[in-house]
Amino acid sequence: MFEKIYNSAIFGLFEKLYKLIVLNMLFVLTFIIGLGIFGYMISLIILVLGIKSLIDDKEYSIVKTWIIKVKQHYVKALKLSLFFTIIGGLMTFNTIFFYLAIEENPTVIYQTAYYIFLIVDVFLILGTINAAFVFVYFPNLDIKKILKYSFKLLQIIPLQGLLLLTALGLTVLWIYVFPIILVFIWFSTVIYVFALSINKKYSAIVADGVKSLSMIEY
Repeated sequence: MFEKIYNSAIFGLFEKLYKLIVLNMLFVLTFIIGLGIFGYMISLIILVLGIKSLIDDKEYSIVKTWIIKVKQHYVKALKLSLFFTIIGGLMTFNTIFFYLAIEENPTVIYQTAYYIFLIVDVFLILGTINAAFVFVYFPNLDIKKILKYSFKLLQIIPLQGLLLLTALGLTVLWIYVFPIILVFIWFSTVIYVFALSINKKYSAIVADGVKSLSMIEY
């Protein structure tokens, strides 16, 4: 009887839901402990790693393995964080600058520059999230190549990119409407759906002899 319940679709659904909640809370906790700037990339990378292992149906101790993986990949992840933080800060400054310039003098040049930097900001956000996937799927790449392919690979997943962009817009909405969902399950759910949509494409282009990172391998 118990075995029948354990193997049922409903039990499997609740088990997956439980794992998504735990992964999401660990992501938020790691982000907070890392003070945002120093923790967002490592927390995102380990979340992607956890979601990939969930898709691959790998069993592991989530909390214990999360801590191990943070220690294992923190230094490399921090280098990515510093790059995206510096570039993101510069692009955001430019966007705000031209927005304020439009407020005072709405010329075509200022408006064009504002929208260009706005597009660059969006592209940079997508590249930042995709960098975590490149980190996990292609562990043989160094920092420069991870940065390169985090943007280049967006070309082969345009629809998935739009899906992710929509989810980011909803994230802003949840902050005002129902912020508690962000703490418990939202981020892991977004990454899970995005990972499902790109898993086959990214797995197919992993170089021969290279294994993507896994939660169960130390």
